[in-house]
Amino acid sequence: MKQTSALVATLLVMQVCVSLASSPTYAQKPRVPASDDEVLQRLPKTLSLNRDRMATIREKLAADPSNSQFAAAAAKGFIRMGNEESDPRFYGYARAAIEAWWTAESPPAEIVKLRAKLKEKDHKYREAIVDLKNLLDRQPSDAQAWVELVNLYRVTGEYEEAWSASQHLEEFADATTVMVSQIPVLANIGAADEAYEKLQQLLKIAPEKMPELVPWIVGTQASIDAMLHRVEAADTNFRKALTLDSGNIHLKRTYADFLLDFQQPAPVLKLLAEHENDNGCLLLMAIAAKRLRQTELLDRLKEKIEVRFEEIRLRGSKPHGRFESRYQLTLNRNPKRALEVALENWQLQKEIRDSRAVLEAALEADDQAAAEPIVDFVKASDCEDFALIKLLERLGSDSE
Repeated sequence: MKQTSALVATLLVMQVCVSLASSPTYAQKPRVPASDDEVLQRLPKTLSLNRDRMATIREKLAADPSNSQFAAAAAKGFIRMGNEESDPRFYGYARAAIEAWWTAESPPAEIVKLRAKLKEKDHKYREAIVDLKNLLDRQPSDAQAWVELVNLYRVTGEYEEAWSASQHLEEFADATTVMVSQIPVLANIGAADEAYEKLQQLLKIAPEKMPELVPWIVGTQASIDAMLHRVEAADTNFRKALTLDSGNIHLKRTYADFLLDFQQPAPVLKLLAEHENDNGCLLLMAIAAKRLRQTELLDRLKEKIEVRFEEIRLRGSKPHGRFESRYQLTLNRNPKRALEVALENWQLQKEIRDSRAVLEAALEADDQAAAEPIVDFVKASDCEDFALIKLLERLGSDSE
């Protein structure tokens, strides 16, 4: 059961949509430090519920930076902080902790998994897959590596590979781990009801044996309800999941997306009010403000988003393609640019929202030809998402 709990914890982190929020914004321009000795910011000394332990780990790592166990423990802690705070700076701290092994060919297994996770956070999915496959050549029964690989294949839209990887788990992993790894794949390949039934099975045993899994179960049920246009059931399950895990930013963002899809912008502002540090939440709030015609709020949020995007570029990265495309289409009224960004993003990841971004932008840009590969992909996967189906119908009618 201890191994199961560890893998479930990994899966819970894994299933969260990987969306890189930027650091809190500042009104002034970036400032160059006066000297190398100037302290710009001190790293956090706390890790949520275990601050003393995290501080101790950091001290041990500073004293012995070549110790892979200390490095792995520190990286895990920072990744957890990044997930909890939607702050990618912690992922940078995590990388720094394992920097000595970043290009090593055969580092310790735990380092490889952390390295793959950080590459995933940076949307370098192919590199993360290579890391995990190399590890599995050495350790073919590493269940955690297999579940990470399932997720990466799902995100990149390689569903056959994802399913094949999940089947390897059946040879040595417990039934719960196998089910949790397979449910998101099933929901994307025309088997949403089967995925829902597996969630129901888990819900019968999880409250007593794995209570930490219950919010994910209910939240995933809500997402499948929304996908299948079961609006009332989705709303009920989203609310229930939030009572179980009120601080889950990803869950709040998913619920806000649902509310916007079904023309309920007003609750979005209250739901996400405390999470302007998260770029996804900031974007959804701006869309809600626009629909509610709250011009002053919209202007403030748009300015904040633009500064965030610029900060990301100054760090040598790009804004999350899904967010930038939606911003360009919905708030900046630039469908051509939105389509360019969405198509570039779709080459990296092919989750439902990524496909939607391309199809919506293609319709607004009157460029159905650009959407053809995505149309073919969605049809081949048999995805049952109601919004995607409606978009396919619109594209079909517009091309006649």
